[in-house]
Amino acid sequence: MGSGTAKKLYALDGAKFTLDRGLLVVGGAGEIHLPVPTYLIEHERGLVLFDTGLAPSAVEDPEGTYGELASHLGLDFSADMRVDRQIEAVGYSGLNI
Repeated sequence: MGSGTAKKLYALDGAKFTLDRGLLVVGGAGEIHLPVPTYLIEHERGLVLFDTGLAPSAVEDPEGTYGELASHLGLDFSADMRVDRQIEAVGYSGLNI
């Protein structure tokens, strides 16, 4: 019995980090911009959310959500980038996420 076929793959627009390259690469210098990818897969057996991105509460309160780490992330995250809003933007609503 096969596992089915994906019908569509959506790459959702999520948060982005701006970090010092030296935090990721020894001897690195300057800033690096990193996306936080989230994917929605429409499968014949239902929807699959692959990597949920950041917690929606981080939009309003990054420090309350991630603690002191949040102040070092260079976070670019707005309400319209929340995973629930991105899923609605591609046409799905009323999902319990």
